[in-house]
Amino acid sequence: MKKNRLLCFIAAMMAVLFLDVSCAEDYYYVSTDFDSHTDMVHRKVFLSDTAILNDFRANGWNVSEAGGQDSSFFIKGNDRYKAAVTCILGKSDSLGLFFIPGIQEKTDKRFKWFTTEYVYSAYFPKCELPVLPIEEFIDLQDRDIWLRGEGMDPAMSGYEIFYQLDDINNDFLKWYAYSCLEFDLDLFMPYVDKRIADSLVKNKADIFSRVVLSDISDSADPEYFSDIADEYFGGSYFNGLYETHKHVMDSLYNATEEQAFEKFSSYWYFSVKMPGKIVSTDAKQCDGKTALWYVYPIRMIDGPMKIEAVSVKTNIWACAVSAIVIGLAVYSILRKSGPQYRRS
Repeated sequence: MKKNRLLCFIAAMMAVLFLDVSCAEDYYYVSTDFDSHTDMVHRKVFLSDTAILNDFRANGWNVSEAGGQDSSFFIKGNDRYKAAVTCILGKSDSLGLFFIPGIQEKTDKRFKWFTTEYVYSAYFPKCELPVLPIEEFIDLQDRDIWLRGEGMDPAMSGYEIFYQLDDINNDFLKWYAYSCLEFDLDLFMPYVDKRIADSLVKNKADIFSRVVLSDISDSADPEYFSDIADEYFGGSYFNGLYETHKHVMDSLYNATEEQAFEKFSSYWYFSVKMPGKIVSTDAKQCDGKTALWYVYPIRMIDGPMKIEAVSVKTNIWACAVSAIVIGLAVYSILRKSGPQYRRS
């Protein structure tokens, strides 16, 4: 059976030890810079894969490719990228981010005389996949640990952490396996006799429980479903249906798998440089001028992700004007009170 690239990617990134390769392929470094003088935003995206360059060109981005076969763009140390695209200066909502529907960016500028506050925020929608709700398999605390790297008990030893992650990994694999089998079941339903279809739906939990999680490192495609369904009911009914409708089932399964794989095959370093000094952000890294997030679709499996950075820039001109006005006011007061003081 064919290698299931989607599971390979997810499981490898989740430290599933029985897989020996990672399918992570496309890395992006997104650099966004605000011009406080013009209120415009400039964006440059460095890409590890040049396959989508034509999409950027078609949307008005300037494209620069590495000069030779061994030439690459270097960002932050050893990170190596093959191409870079630059967006025409514009408002943040006109920049676009890989042309992915649902992503929303917003900038806000708040003038406060002595200072100006800048707020950047972005919304990444829930990663929609044809799967079962993950919350039915993994509780919120474990999802925070597994999907977002948050909530681990600092008092736990490495030994305890290992076993906690192993337990979560088993729940994650079960969720993934059952999701694949649920999709397979839907593929079979149009071809199944009604009586068998009713029995299939009624007993699907027992059928799914026959899955061997280690087998899913190969595939959870319609052929695998037909094997465990026939094992449960006895006979070769589902294998026969699969052989008859193999082309249609495999096409639908592969198309859906490809769509899912695209969501999980990219990893974004999302960098935003703010005017002034960043005073508040939920970014994992921040040096006072630039906030850096790791935006990875697996974080959005159970809900959307929001990021924000707030910076404050001192308005030198406002301070100067205020100092001059205050100085003139003091001078005026002293001048008016001076003669009276001398006469007294």
